[in-house]
Amino acid sequence: MNTEPFPRSRASGADMVRPLGPHERLLYLYSQQHPRHFCVTAELTGRIELQAFEPALRQLQARHPALSLSIQDADTGPYFARETRPIPSRIVMDAASVCWQQLVEEELRTDFPTSPGPLARLTLLADRQAGGRCMAILTFHHAMGDALSAVAVLNDLVHCLNGRNLPTLPHRPPVETMLAGLRQEIVGETGVPISEAPSSAVLRQIAQKPLWRDFATDRPRVDAIQFSTLESERLINACRRQAATVQGALCAALALISASLRRMETLTVVTPMSIRPQAKVDRSEIGLFLAIGTLTLPVSAETGFWAMARQFNSGLARARSDAGIATWLGRLEQVITPTADSDMACGLIGALTYDAVVSNLGVLDTGGKADDDVQISALWGPCVLGRLNNECVIGAATVHGRLHLTQTAPAHVPAVIDRIQSVVLAACEAPVEISGHA
Repeated sequence: MNTEPFPRSRASGADMVRPLGPHERLLYLYSQQHPRHFCVTAELTGRIELQAFEPALRQLQARHPALSLSIQDADTGPYFARETRPIPSRIVMDAASVCWQQLVEEELRTDFPTSPGPLARLTLLADRQAGGRCMAILTFHHAMGDALSAVAVLNDLVHCLNGRNLPTLPHRPPVETMLAGLRQEIVGETGVPISEAPSSAVLRQIAQKPLWRDFATDRPRVDAIQFSTLESERLINACRRQAATVQGALCAALALISASLRRMETLTVVTPMSIRPQAKVDRSEIGLFLAIGTLTLPVSAETGFWAMARQFNSGLARARSDAGIATWLGRLEQVITPTADSDMACGLIGALTYDAVVSNLGVLDTGGKADDDVQISALWGPCVLGRLNNECVIGAATVHGRLHLTQTAPAHVPAVIDRIQSVVLAACEAPVEISGHA
């Protein structure tokens, strides 16, 4: 493991594995103009031996074929290619004066070459004086996998450090191929194709608008907060009483704060939604198993916190339905064809015109055992940016009964996660707002 910055891209002679699917192409092409990689950070505790990470990374590549891929271009469209390089890694021995958030900010400022691969890299933040704790920052190129994929790799990393032998997993086709039957079924039921995509001319116009920050001068900021076990339980129990979800509560809090700080009358939130159940893959696998839900709602304190949370819930339920997923897949297949260019990808994401992203990974099982030498004690993320001018990305994950929140944003956007915590905990004390729920 080295302690220097990651090496730059160089030419590759790798062999083709398969073409990228539409969603993979979208994020690959988008990243050509606006780099789109993300980080998930795990706090590791126990008997940490830094020299054990390099062989553990080799085991990870043997288990996950996706960790030995690059992306190459061809006249017929981009494709995944097989690589032989190890996962780039580095150790920062400065935990006494550097926090993990600073290293994630550095990761987000650092370009992510897709050729050669692999499409992941690892940074360890360790302390020379305290060997029982380190922070593992896993950075993924988004075209290769989603945040649950990064969690799967971190879980497996710890399993390898604990001496477990892990079987090799299959390399999956694009999720659009895996769910082709779902879209055909929906089209068959309605009798009409599912598509809501703007025209190519409109998308190219959107791509030329001044919606994005310049990557070379971008200064991301990452803030993080951890709820206590008691606070997390209060929130979960309140959501049950109010027929809401933690996702809806986070969105409602963000809406009320945005109305107060920015005088916003509506809030448009993008929510990445796992479609692993529909694709019949579990959380141990790597891939881009996502659909995107976009919801715009009026923002008003008079609506009531929990009523607003339920509005977000109902809107996301429609996006998560088979018809909603089929609509998203159909839009991607129509617009991001194998020969689409980066303007089409930027236009499609720019057309979402969102104010914030709220990505909740849910309750995560680290799969550890009480007598393991190394354990995941906390996890934050995803931390990601689309490089849009005034974006705000909230990442949420619940580990060991504690909710972890991150906010990733350009430096000029105010930090709001402390206020999110205050708003949702205050709402937990409110009486039940709907009949039929105690």
